[in-house]
Amino acid sequence: YAEGKPDADRIRIWGGSLGGDMLIYSLDNRGGWLCHETGEIHWMGTIADTINWVFGEMLEGREPDFNYDWLRKKK
Repeated sequence: YAEGKPDADRIRIWGGSLGGDMLIYSLDNRGGWLCHETGEIHWMGTIADTINWVFGEMLEGREPDFNYDWLRKKK
């Protein structure tokens, strides 16, 4: 999935991190994170891919969180 800032009318927030970043999904079946500091989106794949990632993190005893390395890799 391409990175980008889609139309805000087509995005919904369904969760977040303690740091303020938001788990989002789009009406075209993409899921990912919205960085609260930069407004950038890191798409993780489909909505199901993102939900599976979140629950995978929790099953491993980790709190799901935005990884700022994702932003550094894009530059």
